[in-house]
Amino acid sequence: MTTPLPSLSSLNGPLNTLVRAIADFEASLVASVVTKTSTDGKVTVVANGEGRGVSITIDPSLIAGGDNVALTNTVKIVANSALAAAIAQSAAKAITFATGLHLPGLPDYGAPQPDFAGFGPAVTLVTQTALDNNPCNKVRTFQCSSGPAHVTVDSDRRIVTLVIDAPLSEDVSFLQASLVDAINCAIGEATHPPADVHDGVGGIVGRTFGFENIVLYANGSINTGPSLKVRGIGCQGFGIVGNAGSQGTVLGQSSDFGSIVSRAAVVIGSLTHVHGLLQTESVLVADSTVTIDGPTTQNTAVILPVLQLAASFPATVLNAINLAAGAHATAAPAYYRSITLGSGAELTVTSGVYFTDSLDLELNSKLIVNTSNGPVIFWIKNSFIFKGAFTDAAGVFPRIWVGYLGTAGVTLEKPYQGSLVAPNAQITLATVGAPNHVGSFHALNLQVGPDQTICHHPFELPFQSIPERA
Repeated sequence: MTTPLPSLSSLNGPLNTLVRAIADFEASLVASVVTKTSTDGKVTVVANGEGRGVSITIDPSLIAGGDNVALTNTVKIVANSALAAAIAQSAAKAITFATGLHLPGLPDYGAPQPDFAGFGPAVTLVTQTALDNNPCNKVRTFQCSSGPAHVTVDSDRRIVTLVIDAPLSEDVSFLQASLVDAINCAIGEATHPPADVHDGVGGIVGRTFGFENIVLYANGSINTGPSLKVRGIGCQGFGIVGNAGSQGTVLGQSSDFGSIVSRAAVVIGSLTHVHGLLQTESVLVADSTVTIDGPTTQNTAVILPVLQLAASFPATVLNAINLAAGAHATAAPAYYRSITLGSGAELTVTSGVYFTDSLDLELNSKLIVNTSNGPVIFWIKNSFIFKGAFTDAAGVFPRIWVGYLGTAGVTLEKPYQGSLVAPNAQITLATVGAPNHVGSFHALNLQVGPDQTICHHPFELPFQSIPERA
């Protein structure tokens, strides 16, 4: 007897449940770690189930020896061993997890297929097309640098080259943090390659962009001032701008961008250069002085993620942290009623997840992240004021991600180093000088000041794997 297929409408609810279950499973992999150590016990690498580096520990005697080639080879071998073991461990968990997934009315994993004529061959064709066009099968490499560390990985997220500048830095903490940052950056690029093209026989032709690829993203409107340069990772090349909203993407004159992807209409000022493709579901308005290097498509569907974000705040709330001007303190991961840093104050935070109703960094204050055991995550409920700085205790790029859930706009008045996500509010990137705004900036609306450079530095964890995301 023929098994009837379920209606598409009947699958909407179960599909949402399935997507949530997959996201929760991927998030759980972050807490699953593998540790590998060199044969002499002097290099230790910890990797998590997402295939990212958590920490690298180097015995100071290897620095004193000054042999950066030998050190590089050892770190590469141990890091690849840790990453491979972590991924293999996650793969085994994924098989167990996947066998328990099901959709009502459709056969479970391993069960006989429905006996509709042509159903089996269609499944085989779709499966083979997906495998043939798997981005991991493409021969490509991805590079990132951080401080003295330079890393190249392949499509399988395996380190193929690792270079440490000579002479070796005497600051072991700085070198260790630089290595983790460069490795995770390159792995992130390999995991979510920008503008992958799916062009297999019988497949869907199009380019997909994830949050990891986009430096400036809005779910409403984007407005940028003139003379803006949006750069790619390491301030090299040019960064991608995406707008999944309908309120307009307006780009100032005499500016430089990477690819532009927008559901809303795109208006580009004169003498601006788009160093990539341009896609819009609406129309493009630009004069003859605008240069677009890649293909331009209008009135055609684009594929962009939709920014939706919430967090599970703990039931226990600690007292507020209020640091007077010039004061110094340390805070462990927890839920604080509010955090306020007066002028010149410094608060050191460690690897883990922080919650607060409001975060206020006044002029010249610093939030110092000590991320030897992983990144720092901040969830902010109502208010975020940024007039200070995020810095790393080891002197590298801060491994910090901020999820701001309030509706009041946020103005980044000083150079912001890190990732900021504000699904319900506008982010204004005020004009700043060196070291520039560097990171990723995803919001309901974006307003970007003129005469500045913004560089991309994607966060090391995939968006769906941010801890405590509800």
